[in-house]
Amino acid sequence: MRRSRRPTLAALLSLVASALVAVLVVGAPAAGVAPTPGSTPTWPGPVPTPCPSRSPVPAPEPTSSAAPLPLSTPVACLPLGSSTLGGRVTDEGGTPVQGVTVRVRSTVTGEATADTDGDGWWAVGSLPGGSYRVSFDAWQQGFVSEWWDDAPDSVTATVVTLAEGESVRDLQTRLARTATLSGRVVAPGGTVPTGTSVMVDDATASGTHGYSPVGTDGTYQVDGLDPGSYVVRAVPPAGTSWGTTYYPDARGPATATPVTVAAGQRLDGLDVTLQTSVGITGTVTVPSGTDPSQVRVVATPLDDPRLWVRAAGVAADGTYRVADVFPGSYTVRVEDAGANPSIATRYYPDSPTADAARPVVVVDGADTTGIDITVVAASRLTGVVTGASGPLPWVEVMLEPVRGGAGVGPTFTDAQGAFSFAGLSAGEYRVRFTVPTDGRNRTLYFRAPSGTVAQARAASVVKVGSGATVEVRARVQGRS
Repeated sequence: MRRSRRPTLAALLSLVASALVAVLVVGAPAAGVAPTPGSTPTWPGPVPTPCPSRSPVPAPEPTSSAAPLPLSTPVACLPLGSSTLGGRVTDEGGTPVQGVTVRVRSTVTGEATADTDGDGWWAVGSLPGGSYRVSFDAWQQGFVSEWWDDAPDSVTATVVTLAEGESVRDLQTRLARTATLSGRVVAPGGTVPTGTSVMVDDATASGTHGYSPVGTDGTYQVDGLDPGSYVVRAVPPAGTSWGTTYYPDARGPATATPVTVAAGQRLDGLDVTLQTSVGITGTVTVPSGTDPSQVRVVATPLDDPRLWVRAAGVAADGTYRVADVFPGSYTVRVEDAGANPSIATRYYPDSPTADAARPVVVVDGADTTGIDITVVAASRLTGVVTGASGPLPWVEVMLEPVRGGAGVGPTFTDAQGAFSFAGLSAGEYRVRFTVPTDGRNRTLYFRAPSGTVAQARAASVVKVGSGATVEVRARVQGRS
């Protein structure tokens, strides 16, 4: 089954920007022309002034088209000038490429676009003198997009400088063909589940560069890939016994076999054999009156940023299974998902913070079992910070656990000087304030009953019980 690649992020953003501008310009009434009575404006506020029209530029000889080259509206308005920039786009064999989107981008601000004609020619006229970078977007035509002169991005692009009134029409660009990967997805002893898809990821960094659904015969094909190194990932639908598998049969990116393609190359026979899914299982014990379906279990990878965060719901009997987990080390936590009364986040085996969590090691071949967690009702700490003249807004507030570990926060006081920490784990805390005073920040701590001190050792310890709400009131001396 054939499916074109998903465009890169840069290409998508460029298409979205161009489409948005086209909508605004086509839908805008001309300056000074009143809209039709009863019509509804298509934008909030004043009608924007259209960008200035640029003069069509005749195609150079030789060409089969006598019509002027098409010019589109600039994405950001460039002032009119008397310079021209143009050239011709072909493949590596010299055959013209039609429909390539050429973007002439000022090094200061704004850009204009044009599309190549049937002979590959393009031109942008009425440009002001200045410096420009030029890009060629051709992935839809099956070519690798690039910047002038044969650069992969704007940072390494060659800058073209035009004097006012100058015409440069000799930017000759040869584009390389994109690559293709294809193969089959195989399920041992059975058929490939309907809804399975294949993703092509960068082998050295994050990012997905291609996609294809898997056909009923198990085949896939991903087109439009730039030269580079990739890993192929088969993703079965949720609810099956198969797990995400990397080419050829790896359960995770760390053991995947990368494939490297050159411009225009086609690699067939990249067959992926699906492997059985493994997961993390256990039981969650919730406070009386809490619905288990309103909490969730989250497994977060510790070592490999290419691994994914996985989550699962909790059944009525408290059991759970986080499915399709790759081998590696994870922290496992239970968190609130709308429970009433709310619960405090708890890490396996019994910690309010990730710092004290015990890593859960997942290996291939079988589920990691017995990851049981008991959660407690969430607590709440609220307060008000005031000065000599009343409430103090925009004071940063942090909670420091007395027994160590990561702090909670920050949050900031509102216009009434109030702050609140919800979903808090029971424990003992020091309350720290960062107060902006005369262009600098003062660090202070809550001291009961309603004062502040500069030293943490002199601060009061605030004890918060399970499910309790505790309020503190702090007055900052010498601050109006």
